[in-house]
Amino acid sequence: MYKTVAISIKKIGDFLNVRLENRYAIYLVMAVFTLLFFSTSYIVGISKFSPDSWTYFELSKTVFGENFYKFNTIRSYLTREYAASFPLGFPLVIALASLLIGQGPMIAVIINICTAIATGFLLFNICKIIKIPVLASFAIICSLLLYQPYNDEIFSGRSIPFAVLIFFTAYYFLLKNRLFISGIIFGFSALIRFDFLIYAILFQITVFVLQKKQPKYIFLMLVGFFIGILPWVAYSYIHFGKLWISDNSWVAISAFPAYVLDYPAAPVATAFQDPLAWVVKIIRNTPSFFISIIRSAIKFPLLAVFFLLVAINWTRIKIEVRYSLTILFFALFISVSPYLLTGYFDARYYSLIFLVSSIIFVYVVNKTNEAIFFGIGFYGFIFLSLALTTVGGIYYLSKDAWAGVKASTEIKIQAAQIKTLNSCHQLNSSNAYIFTGDASKLKFRYGAITGMRTAGLPSNFSRMNEEEKIAYFEHMKPYILIDSLSQVEKCITQ
Repeated sequence: MYKTVAISIKKIGDFLNVRLENRYAIYLVMAVFTLLFFSTSYIVGISKFSPDSWTYFELSKTVFGENFYKFNTIRSYLTREYAASFPLGFPLVIALASLLIGQGPMIAVIINICTAIATGFLLFNICKIIKIPVLASFAIICSLLLYQPYNDEIFSGRSIPFAVLIFFTAYYFLLKNRLFISGIIFGFSALIRFDFLIYAILFQITVFVLQKKQPKYIFLMLVGFFIGILPWVAYSYIHFGKLWISDNSWVAISAFPAYVLDYPAAPVATAFQDPLAWVVKIIRNTPSFFISIIRSAIKFPLLAVFFLLVAINWTRIKIEVRYSLTILFFALFISVSPYLLTGYFDARYYSLIFLVSSIIFVYVVNKTNEAIFFGIGFYGFIFLSLALTTVGGIYYLSKDAWAGVKASTEIKIQAAQIKTLNSCHQLNSSNAYIFTGDASKLKFRYGAITGMRTAGLPSNFSRMNEEEKIAYFEHMKPYILIDSLSQVEKCITQ
C-alpha cells in the first residue's frame, strides 16, 4: 500500500516538474495569486488592521507635510513628538503611492499585494540562478505567499512583505555580483523594519565568510549598506542625538521583562546594571521562543518536510556542505536573538527566516547524492509540501474572508463613532483623547483617520501604584478619558 502511494506521489511530482517548465507557467500562477489576493482583500477590507497598520497609515500622512514624522497617536513613551516606532521606509512607500492613487488605509494593502506578486517573480528568477528545479521554485514561492502570518501582513497593510522583497532584491544583485548596489538595498531593507538591520548585517557577513571574498569586496558592500541606512541614522541623530533610535531598544537592554508600551519607557535596571537578571530574563524567554518557532513552522510545510529530510540524510551530505549549513544556521539563530531580548514572539516575524531556511534545505537535498527519500523522491516531497501549503493557505484565506464579512457591520459603526468623536474633539483640540475600556478598540484607527491627539493607557497601568498613575496623568495633560463607547453619543469637551 505504502509503496503504491509513494510511487504515485513520485510520478505526480515528476510530471508537475516537467509541465511547469513551460515559460508561461510562472505568469499563470502569479495571475492566480493576483486574483486571489485582490478578491480576498475586497472582502476582508480593514478588518485585519492592527495598531501597527494604523500607525503606518498615520505616519505616511506626515511624509510630505510640514510635520514630517511627527505622531499624533501616542503608542509608546520613549519620544514626545517625533516617531521612533518604525523606520521611515514603509510610510514613505505608502505616501508615494497615495500621491498616485489617493490617500486611504487600503493603499497599504494594495502595495502589499503588488509586493507579494513581485516577490514571487523575483524568487523564481533567483531559483533559476542558483539552479533549483522548477517545481521546487513554485513550492518556495507558494510557501511564502500562502504562509498565513505573511498573509496577515498583506491584508493588514503592514511592512514585512515589502521588507522581504527588498531583502531578496539585494540578494539578487549579490548573485549578479553588483556588490555596491546590493549593499545599498540591504540597507534599505533596514529602513522598512528594524529587525532587518541585523538580518542584513549577518547575511552579508555570512556570505563573505562562506564565499571567501576579498576584503575590498566586503568593504564595497558595507559602504553601500551604510549609505542605505543613512536616512534613519541622520533622522535619529538630528532629532534624538543617537545614531539609531528605536523605541524597543530600552526593552532589549532591560534586565527585567518589559513591554514597549510601558510607562515610563525606561528599564528599572539595565543589562549593564544587573547582568544576571538580564541573563535570567533571556533564559526564561527561551522556551516560549522555541515553542513559537515550532508552532509557526507547522504553517510552513516546505520547511518542516525538508528539515526532516536534511536531518535524515545528514551523514550523506558532503562535509563541506555540512560545515556551511552549520555556519548558516548559527547566523540565522543569531539573527533572531533580538526577539529573545524583547520577549516578542510572533509567527509573522519568522517569514524571512523560514523562507531563507527552506531555500537552503531544498537546495542541499536536491544536490545530495544517494539521499533517502522513502521511495517518494525529491519531486514527490516537493509535491507533498506544495499540496499541504495550498490546502492550508486556502483554508486560512477563507477564514480571513469570513471574518471580514462578519466584521463589516462593526467597522461601519466604528466609522460613525469616529466621526462623532472627531466633531467633539474639534471643539477643544488641545486635549488628548485617552481611550480606555471598550472604547480602546477605536484608539489607533481614530488617531490615524482624524489626526487628532490620541492615546491609550500604558500596558503596565494596572501594575502602577497611585503615585505612578498620578505621574502618568500629569504627563498626559491636557486630556479627556474616553472609557466607554456610550460616551461617543454625546460631546465631551471638559
